[in-house]
Amino acid sequence: YQGGSDSFIGPREDIVVASEDYGIDFEAEVAVITGDVPMGVTTEQAGGHIRLLMLVDDVSLRGLIPGELAKALDILKNGGDIDYVGASAVELVGAGESAGNYRQIEIANGGVKVVGYR
Repeated sequence: YQGGSDSFIGPREDIVVASEDYGIDFEAEVAVITGDVPMGVTTEQAGGHIRLLMLVDDVSLRGLIPGELAKALDILKNGGDIDYVGASAVELVGAGESAGNYRQIEIANGGVKVVGYR
């Protein structure tokens, strides 16, 4: 499943919904933002296309998802655009390239090492 979000809020902001009757579901997720990933790459090669890792809290309104997902799929099927901007200073531009300021990290042997800044 790949979904689009309509908004992002800060880590300490209140989550505001119109009604709890929509079936609120709150969960933590990891978002992996990539550049262009060619078809058929190996697992090892795919890691080189990662541009940004984000921890995100997902608030889903389970009662609304089926109808809204159908609308979103219809928009995509008809060639509509989705604006993928994460809650960071980084945006994806052009053919999957990134723009903004971010740390370049290396994840190996259970550790995270900052290898540069862009």
